[in-house]
Amino acid sequence: MPKTVEKIINAQKLARFDRSHFRGFGETSLEFETVFIVLDPSYNVYMDVQQAINLEIMEAFAEMDVRFAFPSRTVYVASLPPVKTSRHTALEAADANA
Repeated sequence: MPKTVEKIINAQKLARFDRSHFRGFGETSLEFETVFIVLDPSYNVYMDVQQAINLEIMEAFAEMDVRFAFPSRTVYVASLPPVKTSRHTALEAADANA
């Protein structure tokens, strides 16, 4: 993948490739780190170049039939404290006055 990313970045006339490496394994991912320099100081130009690179990377993944799993997480709550509603509070007040 780093060579593919390098080729994509080098195709951008306002970008200079520095490096790309397989950094390691994440909890649910393979992590790559890529560094490139945008040769124009304008933030808008930077964002345009970054977007073009990211979209090209997505296209390259699609052409290689690389699929992404979108992680999901399920949270189970064993118990929650009771929720007091205005009716519940009114009944407690009535019991306290009885």
